[in-house]
Amino acid sequence: MCSEITTVAILRDDKEKELYQKFPRFEIFCRTGMEEMMGQKQEQLTEFMVLNPEQCYLKLRNERPDLLNRVPQYQIASYLGIKPETLSRIRARIINQ
Repeated sequence: MCSEITTVAILRDDKEKELYQKFPRFEIFCRTGMEEMMGQKQEQLTEFMVLNPEQCYLKLRNERPDLLNRVPQYQIASYLGIKPETLSRIRARIINQ
């Protein structure tokens, strides 16, 4: 489920292979991009496991402040692996500091 209007492109496996055969540089471009993205996701996952929920929230607030105004708080809490009430306490504590 998406919170916002989203465009999704779906490519069948056979069409993808055909595209790569026709444009070999495109395959290299896609694979390199995928490797970079997977590396970034691995770093995010590692940070997520090491940081506590407040640190994760602060990181999210610094890196993607736009999301905090667009995404419902219960979804942000779910993403952080905490209850909405806990997120409210974290936010209140940050404001009071």
